[in-house]
Amino acid sequence: MVLGKLRYKIRYETAAQKLHVTVVQCQNLPKKDVIGASDPFVRVFLMPGTHAELKTKVVKKELNPTYNDEFSFVLSPTDVQKKTIVFQVFDWERFSANDGIGEVQVPLWPPSVDLAMETDRWEDLEKITSDKNKKPILKQKRPAAMRSHSTASSVSSVRSSISSKHDAGRATVNSMHDVGRSSVSSMQDIGRTTSGQGFHQERSGSGFNQGGSYHYEEHTTTSTHQTGNDSSSSSSSGNSTPARRPTTLSGNLSLHELNNRLERYIQQIRLEPEGNPTIINYERHTEGGSFDITSLPQYKEWEKLQMEYLKQEEELALVESEIEMYKQNNKDLNDRNVSIEKQIREIEASIS
Repeated sequence: MVLGKLRYKIRYETAAQKLHVTVVQCQNLPKKDVIGASDPFVRVFLMPGTHAELKTKVVKKELNPTYNDEFSFVLSPTDVQKKTIVFQVFDWERFSANDGIGEVQVPLWPPSVDLAMETDRWEDLEKITSDKNKKPILKQKRPAAMRSHSTASSVSSVRSSISSKHDAGRATVNSMHDVGRSSVSSMQDIGRTTSGQGFHQERSGSGFNQGGSYHYEEHTTTSTHQTGNDSSSSSSSGNSTPARRPTTLSGNLSLHELNNRLERYIQQIRLEPEGNPTIINYERHTEGGSFDITSLPQYKEWEKLQMEYLKQEEELALVESEIEMYKQNNKDLNDRNVSIEKQIREIEASIS
């Protein structure tokens, strides 16, 4: 059975990442209405996926309708090649379900469509498909080779993202370690070169700071603004070598504690790549701009038919009322005839 043809255009803008789909026209559609015409319109689906209902305008009483309705979708170059455009042609019905006429399915991967150039073609309508949710059933699946290539690309991008985040975290840790070490080194150098000049000194026994330990703190004296050294002495032999405790930076935070905090911070960082959701927006463009529906020839024709229908309804109502009146008059005449016949029989009986 010949179901007609559909002409469509498909164009992809790589820079804007927009897919433009245009329903141009249909030809030789079958007659669906009783009066021998159809009121066709076209539904557009981007599958797999869900989106708002997309459809063209309805062209009344036409088997070769022209639409030129455009729909736009925002899709990345990778995602667009995973989709299929489905056009379904229906006959619009006012008081019942729309009748399906036919459909065309267009996979958006090679060799069906070359997205590097605009596609403009005619295709024969095939039998319409529908699942339990009244959505088309795809007839072709994306080739396995393209799916594996896409998966490999995704894994590679995830690994590169994780590697870059690891490198950034390590660089931060190294730089913070270097800052801490340089700070401690500079503080130790200051302590060695300015010993006795800007420090708070304490003596124990006969030796100065012998057997003691170095503990850096912040002190301010009247004679200097340099960082001071508060040395706590302990009893020891004069030949013993001073043992140093873990150096404490400003704010009483040692290098060991700083390292532990940095490691905990890095572990808390989520090294998972950010998701890449598909965002689908659609825009509808209709040629001709805005117009007054009352000025259309179709509207005037409909208005004329409506007036004729109302006039015929009034005439029919008058005829029905006259019929009811004649029925009542006929009943009254019958009743009178029965009464007269009864009287005649009574008279004839009395005479005889």
